[in-house]
Amino acid sequence: QFVMESPTERQAFKEFGRHFRQKENASLEAARDYALSCLDADSHPDLYLPPATHWRVFLELADVAKRSNMVEDARSHYREACQLQPRASQGWLEHSKLEEECGNLERCATILEEGLRHCTTNENLLIRAVKFYERM
Repeated sequence: QFVMESPTERQAFKEFGRHFRQKENASLEAARDYALSCLDADSHPDLYLPPATHWRVFLELADVAKRSNMVEDARSHYREACQLQPRASQGWLEHSKLEEECGNLERCATILEEGLRHCTTNENLLIRAVKFYERM
C-alpha cells in the first residue's frame, strides 16, 4: 500500500518544494499563492505540477493555512489531499491532529477510522489511532 510516483513526478515535486520554501521565507501568503498557481496549468504552464503530485501540494497548503490560523482552509486542504490520494497516510494523520487540536474529538476519530480503511497496514496511522482511543 505504498504511494508510487514516477521519477519525473518526484523530481517535479522536489523542485516545487525548493521554490515553495523560498517563497515561505518571504511570507506564508507568498508560499500559498505559489502553491495554488502550481495547481493551475492555465495560469502558469511553466510551474504546473503533474496531477499525481497535487495531493502533496494540498498537504503543504494545509500546513501553511494551519500555521496562519486559517483552520477552515486547512481542513479543506487536508480533505482534498485525502480525496486525491487516500492511500497516503500523511493526509489522514495531519488532518486528525488538526481536529484533535481543535477539540473535535469525534471528527478526529472519524478521520482516523477512514484513514485506516484506506491504509490498512500503515503502522503510524494505527499507532496514532490506538493512542487516541487510549486517551478517550
